[in-house]
Amino acid sequence: MIPLRLIWKHSGVRIMKIVPEKMRIPSAALLVFAVYLVGSFVSKEHPQNTRADRAISCLGLLVFIFVLWATSRKRSAIKWHTVIVGMLMQFIIALFVLRTGVGYDIFNFISTLARSLLGYAKSGVAFLTSEAVSQLGMFFFSVIPAIIFFVSIVQLLYYYKILHWFVEKFATFFFWSMKVSGAEAVVAAASPFIGQGESAMLIKPFVPHLTMAEIHQIMCSGKHPIMDPHAVSDFSKGSQQLLVPSSWPTLE
Repeated sequence: MIPLRLIWKHSGVRIMKIVPEKMRIPSAALLVFAVYLVGSFVSKEHPQNTRADRAISCLGLLVFIFVLWATSRKRSAIKWHTVIVGMLMQFIIALFVLRTGVGYDIFNFISTLARSLLGYAKSGVAFLTSEAVSQLGMFFFSVIPAIIFFVSIVQLLYYYKILHWFVEKFATFFFWSMKVSGAEAVVAAASPFIGQGESAMLIKPFVPHLTMAEIHQIMCSGKHPIMDPHAVSDFSKGSQQLLVPSSWPTLE
């Protein structure tokens, strides 16, 4: 964390001081928009991924933001810093995963570990019932055991104070970079790899203290998992099509 602060202090802070305060948010928004345009349209197109399709995705993203802004009950309370930095970080990660072999391998490794971890729930079902029952794709024998198994692991991690440490570190970094709480950051970071219910369980002790805005963010971030109990059957068959969240349409 200290090296990041030093780098930011001698680069980003100096640039930010040059820009007038009233122009910082608009300038940052234009910068992110330019990054999206360059990242989306520079690469070669193919029949399933034309530049016209990418333009539609970028336009759809702008429409989403406008609709959310227009329907907000208190527009003055919108933290544009969080919106801009979040979109920039998401796109950079998407470029890293989809445009580099190293990024893809890292996410593939993480998804493999998540698949293996949740796969142990199937072994538990086989132990309690039979091997034939554990192979059934029914909700009761595939989804529920995975949720119970994951919740048990989370409780153990909290008992040994391991997750507390992670929440603290996430809180430090994401409050500094995006002005969001550690609880929100943990759920958002975990959602691509586990399900909506499981990611919320990671911050169970903090749930009674969350604001309505934080609860809303946590519920929304759980809508784009690439590894949740519902996908256990797909991953068990070796499918990797869900490796990248659907929130990165401009790069798919």
